[in-house]
Amino acid sequence: MSQRLRAELVLVLCTLIWGGTFVATRFILADASALFVVTFRFGIGATVFLILFARPILRAHPGLALRGLVLGIVLLGAFYLQTEGLKSTTVARSAFLTQFLVIFTPALQFILWRRRPSVWTLAGIGVVLVGMLLLTWQPAHQPGATDGISLYGILLQLKFGDWITLLSAMFYSVYILLVDYFRADVDTFVLAFWQSLVVGLVGSLLIFLLEPGVVRPGCAGWLALAYLTLPGVVLVVFLHLRYQPRTTPARAALIFTLEPVFALLLAVIILHEQPPAISLMGVVLILAGILLGELPFLWSERGANAEQAKL
Repeated sequence: MSQRLRAELVLVLCTLIWGGTFVATRFILADASALFVVTFRFGIGATVFLILFARPILRAHPGLALRGLVLGIVLLGAFYLQTEGLKSTTVARSAFLTQFLVIFTPALQFILWRRRPSVWTLAGIGVVLVGMLLLTWQPAHQPGATDGISLYGILLQLKFGDWITLLSAMFYSVYILLVDYFRADVDTFVLAFWQSLVVGLVGSLLIFLLEPGVVRPGCAGWLALAYLTLPGVVLVVFLHLRYQPRTTPARAALIFTLEPVFALLLAVIILHEQPPAISLMGVVLILAGILLGELPFLWSERGANAEQAKL
């Protein structure tokens, strides 16, 4: 297995964990604000990174702290907006709207660096978008449906939570591009610590200025916070920073479109959400779009393996 394929499989694991964070966030938001949730997650995450990797962190070049500052500010904006949006939208819709990063990432990449994604990647993006649309499909004539944007019988109800979730997708796209830009000669452990520390410190300052009050999560809330912090921050941030640079930003964004699939499945199992049956067609199309974007690489790898077998 090549390094690139191994890296992309690790990113799929990251996406599965991210899908679970939507459900965990839904639990904790009943007892805590969005800003507290994000600050707690990354503050504890930074502490864990410091305990595990104190030596490389203390010996690292000071320039990594500046990179961590930039990544941390963008990451705070992305996570806060996404978490705040979950207050007024469903798990499936939040995951779907977040994945508009699959459009924003190659667009920003072209605007900033004139790097064009491949035709296969663009084709995969198109199929994925249709799949994500079906994932949150709702008939316009459905009883109780409110006003929204109707397109050929499909109702797109964009509430406040939906709009800020779309904005969070833009922040995530910027973060993906920054990770790619900072990929050379970067110590993953150190960068993960600094960006997590920035989120925790800036978030704490904003809580002090904007959100005075006591947070009292119950048992389920603390379990949700534990999941959001340990696998949801410590493990995922480390794996993401280490393996995403081994593929392209556009391909990474395409892989991350699995997130609404995992979020939908977990929401059905744990939260008992009842999406329409047509959502299953969306899941199939999302998987097909990802495979379509992977075809050139898989084919070239197969050819390379065949040549090695002949030798």
